[in-house]
Amino acid sequence: SESQSGTSTSTPALTVDLKKGLIDNTAAYLARESVMAFARVNHAAIKAAYDSAKHRVFVLDFNGTIIIKEPPGKYLKREILGTSGNKPQPHVVEALTQLCA
Repeated sequence: SESQSGTSTSTPALTVDLKKGLIDNTAAYLARESVMAFARVNHAAIKAAYDSAKHRVFVLDFNGTIIIKEPPGKYLKREILGTSGNKPQPHVVEALTQLCA
């Protein structure tokens, strides 16, 4: 912007700081929401329902359900979304194997 004296003053550092703050605050917000939205299940109730069901359907989401959740904002600077190639933990693979048996 121009001041009354006709000289130009700019604040690119302020703009960069504001952008960084926005990204940091957004990532922090997403992390908090992720933790707060996670509900623990009653394993006994799930097992009883599974055992009594005649038909079963499993709907799994790879990003946090069977592999480690990617950090919020990991792909903000990339054009594609996806996972880092993490594999499910051995106990998750074992549980899925038993469910499919």
